[in-house]
This record gives sequence, C-alpha cells and structure tokens, in this order.
Amino acid sequence: MEMYIISLVFATMAFVVLLGKGDFLISGYNTASKEEKAKYDIGRLRLLVFVMVMIVSIGISLSALLEWDEVEMSVFAGVIVVLSVISTVLANCWAKKR
Repeated sequence: MEMYIISLVFATMAFVVLLGKGDFLISGYNTASKEEKAKYDIGRLRLLVFVMVMIVSIGISLSALLEWDEVEMSVFAGVIVVLSVISTVLANCWAKKR
C-alpha cells in the first residue's frame, strides 16, 4: 500500500511541475540565477521533468502491482539511472534556448 502512496506523491509532483507551480522542485533550476534561468525554455524543462517523474511513478506502481523481486528492482534502478543521464543531456540540449 505504501508503494502506491509514494507513486501518487510522485505523480502529484509531476503534475504540479507541469502546471508551472513547482519550478522550485526542479533541481539546479531552483537555485540558478535569473541570467542562468533565462537560458532555458521553462516549458520544455517542465515537460521533461514531468515525463521523467511520471516514468518513475508508473515504475513504482508496477513494482507494487507485479510484486517485483530484488533482480527486477535492480533492473528498474538501472533504468532510472540511464533515464537520469538522458534527461540531463536533454535538459542541456533540447530544453536550452538557442
């Protein structure tokens, strides 16, 4: 049951960011100067964070629903690491203003 609550918290945070009320939740962006923030397309950055957090939320729900064992959870953790690297690259390329 607690896994579903955690998943719901993540999904809620994702929608808060997408709706523009949770920019303070975006690591790095929340501490950047105004000049640094101006270099990023906040709409794209919000969308990127939304997708990443929703993937994590869905994965947590699936892990509870399918009762994943340690091996499956390890694979999921690896997927999250890869997605984190991809989202970092996208944040610095796709979400950056040209």
